[in-house]
Amino acid sequence: MLEEVSKAIPKDTLIDVTSYSMQGNQVVLEGETDSFTTSEKILGLLKTVPSFSAVERKSQENKPGSEGKVVKFTVSATLKEGG
Repeated sequence: MLEEVSKAIPKDTLIDVTSYSMQGNQVVLEGETDSFTTSEKILGLLKTVPSFSAVERKSQENKPGSEGKVVKFTVSATLKEGG
């Protein structure tokens, strides 16, 4: 599954994964990027991961103290059976 996520997000997409966890069949990914546009792009790319269903944003905001230069986000997804 992690390999699928790595393949889905191009190397030139700025993303810093700050937390990754699984609870049952729920995957939660927290990260930081350079803009709301890139955050939207990442969300769309995660929706293409074959092992995931019900991919949705839980939060998205400017990182405090970053003067609007860093966007932090949280995305959740359901891991498909056998994924």
